[in-house]
Amino acid sequence: MTITDPAEADFSFLKSMEIYIGAENMDEVLAAWNNNIDESPGGTLDLETSNENLMDYIVEDDFYLRITTVTDELILTDHDIEVSAEFFVDAKILGI
Repeated sequence: MTITDPAEADFSFLKSMEIYIGAENMDEVLAAWNNNIDESPGGTLDLETSNENLMDYIVEDDFYLRITTVTDELILTDHDIEVSAEFFVDAKILGI
């Protein structure tokens, strides 16, 4: 996760964050988290990831991510945050 605006902003307003993945008729699963965010982590934040097999979610036509946070300070300006996710997929191609 990277704060893209304001340029001088950082994630110091956060104490913790959890990201859950879910899909229709499937239970949510904790996919990533950081429960010990430093006081001044800068404008980029890395999260720990689960060892859960998420393939059933990412092959769905639609899935969602739900983010929960705990903050420890009030921010008075909007922050634009870019979130990127990488999935390792071990795929087997039928017929080969």
